[in-house]
Amino acid sequence: MSNQAGKGVIFDTGRSYDEYAILDMFAQNRLIGYGSAKHYVRYIHSGDLVFFSYKWCGLVAAARVTSPLYQAEDQIWYREVTFLTKKPTVRDHIPFMPQDKVATFLGIRLYSGRIKKVPYLNATEAMGLLAELEHYL
Repeated sequence: MSNQAGKGVIFDTGRSYDEYAILDMFAQNRLIGYGSAKHYVRYIHSGDLVFFSYKWCGLVAAARVTSPLYQAEDQIWYREVTFLTKKPTVRDHIPFMPQDKVATFLGIRLYSGRIKKVPYLNATEAMGLLAELEHYL
């Protein structure tokens, strides 16, 4: 596997759908789209860096996508990932990099109400954000 990233994607983990679904993602090494937002997983491809965004907090982890799209059931679509940062394991203590710090670091406005946060990051921005996230966590 190459260390070179594809695009970088800040992906909302669906906290409004299921507050602790993020822990399932961590335990299963997956990026999962749930319910009506499941189709957003289609826009992410093998080699992309995904930054897991936890609503009302910020970024909690980063991973590289390693698989094609899978459709486990009607309400769940996913891709397998390899985590590049530590995975939180305790639901009552999930460290995060606040969304405003992410926006300041990148120098862009992030739209927190969107599942698929755009603009996407290029490889250089994604690798820079990964380094900053690792430092911050």
